[in-house]
Amino acid sequence: MGKGESATKAIDRTCFTKEGLLHDEFRNLFQSLFDDAGCHIDVIRALANKSMSLTRQEIMKACKLSTSGETTQILNELAESGFITPYRPFDRKAKDRIYKQTDEYAHIYIKFIENSKFTKLERVCLRRNLHDAHSANKE
Repeated sequence: MGKGESATKAIDRTCFTKEGLLHDEFRNLFQSLFDDAGCHIDVIRALANKSMSLTRQEIMKACKLSTSGETTQILNELAESGFITPYRPFDRKAKDRIYKQTDEYAHIYIKFIENSKFTKLERVCLRRNLHDAHSANKE
């Protein structure tokens, strides 16, 4: 933050301007972690666009992934990296796991920063939520 700069202005500058430090950080992070970052990002996007979790089959359909080991590798890598969490419903087999996107930055990036095309009210609410989260972490 610059001297005398409000948290709101710092968030706006850091996240929502093309030159902002965090504007491209998501893509840079995925490209440094995964060989085929595009497929990994597609899975995160599919999960972020659903308020609930998705099954492996739903992820494969949404991301146009094959049934080969590619899907298993992507899901395992994302889970091991902490971006998603697999859950096994109580009455289901291990192969029937569901997946939920659990990384907060990835969720915020996909929902708000990636396209930065949302209303002024949505922007104000996001800034307030980010500011509240930052304040809560200080306590």
